[in-house]
Amino acid sequence: MEVPKVRVGMVGFEHVHAEFRSRALAEMKEAVEVVAVADDDEVRGNAAQQRYGGTYHRDYRQLLERSDVDFVFIHSANNRHKRMVLDTVAPAPGDVIATSGGRTSRTVTVAAEEVAVLFAASRAIALKVWLPGAAVVESQLTE
Repeated sequence: MEVPKVRVGMVGFEHVHAEFRSRALAEMKEAVEVVAVADDDEVRGNAAQQRYGGTYHRDYRQLLERSDVDFVFIHSANNRHKRMVLDTVAPAPGDVIATSGGRTSRTVTVAAEEVAVLFAASRAIALKVWLPGAAVVESQLTE
């Protein structure tokens, strides 16, 4: 029995880790397909779409409206990350992956208070959210 591919949406290519992750996904072509790329910078977004496939959207919310996106990675600028994650988890049933890390020296670039807000929003609709290193921050907030 053939297992269907995981269909991925990539939001933002402002950080180098978006390229690293996209290359890794491209190497898993039997299991993963990038079906949509969103970036408000048209040159950067179209370049990413040309390299990794999918359909380009200038507005990330158009990507979120698609019914064929199973998995979302967010690589936005730090000051827009919280809004994009909240928009991603708000309407969707299922699992959501939200990544962070605008600077290579930091694992989590959202503020500790924002981590609590993001976890609360995801729990309200029973979603699984992964923010690298955020569990440590969240545990410190709840102690």
